[in-house]
Amino acid sequence: IKSLAAMAIPVVRFPAGTDLDFTDWTHLIDRAPGRSNVMRMATHGRNPDKLVTARFGWHEYGRLSERLGWQTIAVVNLLDGMAKRKPLAEAALHAAGLLAYLNAPVGAKLPAGMPDWPAIRAANGRPEPFAVRYFQIGNEWRQAVFADPMRKALGTPTREELAAWNIEVLHAYIAAIRAVDP
Repeated sequence: IKSLAAMAIPVVRFPAGTDLDFTDWTHLIDRAPGRSNVMRMATHGRNPDKLVTARFGWHEYGRLSERLGWQTIAVVNLLDGMAKRKPLAEAALHAAGLLAYLNAPVGAKLPAGMPDWPAIRAANGRPEPFAVRYFQIGNEWRQAVFADPMRKALGTPTREELAAWNIEVLHAYIAAIRAVDP
């Protein structure tokens, strides 16, 4: 910890890396509806049967970031929406749920259909928000590991169709996130 503090890191992305688009943020917290802290970790989508335990999740990260004084860039899964692994509205709402979990005060009015993430955060021992200021939608989504599942889900889209879909998905995610916190 002392060596990390000495580095005076101003901003850290969490979770980081391409694998975040193959995971679900709710596996990084306790008491998520229908979830456990054991998740399938598909490294770049290639090892779908590898199980890992999320022993270092949002609460552990939050305590560490507060102790070391860095800002956080919270990254949400974009591939669920882009590759149609979930219906777009559901994928966007789920991604926005991370913002609600991290930042919404207990008792906040949340979008219809969203679990009461602030109450779950409080039940997990953190009644006050984490106050994360930065959110990133997806990670390196133009790489083949990301683009291939998206193209497969869309059939054989033209460049224009692909661009239109990218814009539609991003707009849905932004709208869902702004419904939690403008």
